[in-house]
Amino acid sequence: MNLERLRVLLGPLASASRARCVLRGPDGRPVFATDPGASDCSVRLDDPGEAVCSSHECPFERRPYLAPVREGNVAMGELFWCAAGHEADRRALSDALAGVVAQAVGGIVDEALPAEVNRLRHELEIARTMQEALLPDTIPEIDGLEIAASLRPASNVGGDYYDIVPLGGGYLGLAIADVAGHGVSSAMMMTSFRMALLTELSREFSPGAVLRRINTLLYRDCDRARMFVTGVLAVYEPLTGIVQYANAGHNPPRLRKAGRREVMRLPATGLPLGMFEDVDYTESSITLEAGDTLVLYTDGLVENRNAAGLALGETGLNRAIVLGEGKGARDLLDWLLTISEQQLEGADRRDDVTVVVVSRNS
Repeated sequence: MNLERLRVLLGPLASASRARCVLRGPDGRPVFATDPGASDCSVRLDDPGEAVCSSHECPFERRPYLAPVREGNVAMGELFWCAAGHEADRRALSDALAGVVAQAVGGIVDEALPAEVNRLRHELEIARTMQEALLPDTIPEIDGLEIAASLRPASNVGGDYYDIVPLGGGYLGLAIADVAGHGVSSAMMMTSFRMALLTELSREFSPGAVLRRINTLLYRDCDRARMFVTGVLAVYEPLTGIVQYANAGHNPPRLRKAGRREVMRLPATGLPLGMFEDVDYTESSITLEAGDTLVLYTDGLVENRNAAGLALGETGLNRAIVLGEGKGARDLLDWLLTISEQQLEGADRRDDVTVVVVSRNS
């Protein structure tokens, strides 16, 4: 087998999926390896035979892919592959890798293999396009409110989503969600979530009732795909400033009251969508007064880690919101995203970072 040719084929595939791989020769020494610094994978490349990935998102059942490489009956070495839980569609990644490894094991390397790499890239691009198409084109202008939102994707496709939906009578719907998974399948699931959300919000404004109905609609597909969706749905009433909200297993929103240095944590009130067929979602309420700020976010903001394994965390988020006192929605959003990037210290984002900030200014 031409190991150089295999290296050429593995390189783009590793790059497209932000994976780590190493090809070891018969003596156990690596003859090709991706840059260990390109990922924060905790799995050791020097001893892949014993490696177990700590990430629950590892597409290889938390055990890195290890395959013998042979040319005829001669053992050429071993191929070690670890996705490290990075954002890649599991099915596309597994299929593409299987195409490379199956031919490598048989000693057959031909011009057809780049098609597998191109297919993976194409599927990831489709998922990225689908994800971007779900987001609102513009943020509606609401009297007395300043709203800012951002979704910063990781290198590959995640399952984040947010929406800001004007409702009848001046009411406003705020939604943020995250599919437990990545890639094309997650983008398709989020499309279903969005359709259900907009349909149910057109019928009633009760966040708990809307989430209950969405759960019923998504359950069969989620159960079949072994996926679930976390999310927060809030409805703002302009005359009173009351925000009714329900939480489906998502990161608790944060509320900063004007003139106070503490940050309120609005607890979760229900299970993730799609896990069980019949689920009730309890509603809670807060009142946004002049100067108050509400922050909704996905787990990437607090869980993305730098090379030392440190994340911003909920404590860091609270501190950042307090230090952003006096900032409007747009400035506070920029501040939180800056803090998030500084925390990473140049490391790649493993997950999308999505934040929605709502400030009441009158």
